[in-house]
Amino acid sequence: MTNPRYFEYALMIERFGSFKRASLELNLSQPALSKGIAALEKEYGVTLFNRESRPLVPTDAGRLVLEEGQRFIQGNRQLRNRLLELHGVVSHNIRIAWGPYASIKYATDFTLRFQAQFPNSEITFINSSWEKLPKLLRNRQVDLFVGDISSPELEEEFQVYPLPTEAVVYVCNRNHPLAKRKQLKLTEIYSHPLALCNPPPWAQKWLKTQMKDQDTRQSPACIRVDEYRQIEEIILKNSQVATLTGYSCFEENISNKNLVAIPLENAPYLRAGIVWSAQGNQTPTLEKTVSILKQLPQKLTA
Repeated sequence: MTNPRYFEYALMIERFGSFKRASLELNLSQPALSKGIAALEKEYGVTLFNRESRPLVPTDAGRLVLEEGQRFIQGNRQLRNRLLELHGVVSHNIRIAWGPYASIKYATDFTLRFQAQFPNSEITFINSSWEKLPKLLRNRQVDLFVGDISSPELEEEFQVYPLPTEAVVYVCNRNHPLAKRKQLKLTEIYSHPLALCNPPPWAQKWLKTQMKDQDTRQSPACIRVDEYRQIEEIILKNSQVATLTGYSCFEENISNKNLVAIPLENAPYLRAGIVWSAQGNQTPTLEKTVSILKQLPQKLTA
């Protein structure tokens, strides 16, 4: 049988789209990586990747092999943990992907609670944009994710637990031209530059519905950022830039009056939730993780 590590090689190539980047991430020479992929292709009699595409993408047959490889790796990991538990050694290791809003709102509290209960645990966090979260879970690169759950397809494929909603507000520097306003209309939010994470489909659709007569492409430049911590730093240092998010994301700086949160007329609500696989037996660690996430303080001020 082919070395199981070769599946990890192939999955890393799929993730990064190149042999060179995968070898760097694996801390492995390219010849060794190529040897592993060649062994997998020989084992199953297929070509795993289309070598002419850039970035590299799996062939149809390769995708099937990668899916089985991912299941094998995850199953092997769960088996090792269960065998350890059988001998009284509990391994509380968990991999979580966070959407931008969920990361800044929940990740710190979760970490403190989880490590208080399981001080010898290992937690792996992946911060990602909303659209990549289901793929990470589907490919078993994480055990669960916390992020936007507005897509109805999620409940058809995964187990979903909704967290409390929160109204979107306009957050800006206290010296921003709009900082003294008590409320803003949607048409006014594009009067100054915005720093935003990539909005999910519901937000894009909602804006188009609410602003049919406005072409947002003619608005001031928009800064696309992956994490709200970066956005917070930007608007703290730039009095012309603002963002749209929940009050709780920047609650400390808003309370300290470094930033200002302005309600929006007919504001939409952020919908975050916990999402995990509906297939197979759930490990005790996954069950405990979901339980802790459900119990996180839900302090909302808007």
